[in-house]
Amino acid sequence: MAFGSTGFVVGSMVGSALGNSARRRQAQANAQPRWVADGHGEVTVTDRRVDGGAEVPETAREREELLRSQLFVAMTRARDVLWLGSVAR
Repeated sequence: MAFGSTGFVVGSMVGSALGNSARRRQAQANAQPRWVADGHGEVTVTDRRVDGGAEVPETAREREELLRSQLFVAMTRARDVLWLGSVAR
């Protein structure tokens, strides 16, 4: 609340309105969902599960290598957005 001349009171009200507007915009921006880095991690991507130690035929290895290579190319060529997800077992 401001007391004084008309110009001072009007100026104080305008200043309060601008400050409130800026705080409201900042609060709305902060309320928007956003991605936040959650530390470092390791990502392994494959469409096949290979048990450790099991012998894998040469063609299966080549197919996995090709699929992994194609996935890498697709991930690095994403133009607008790339969604990655994980499934917990």
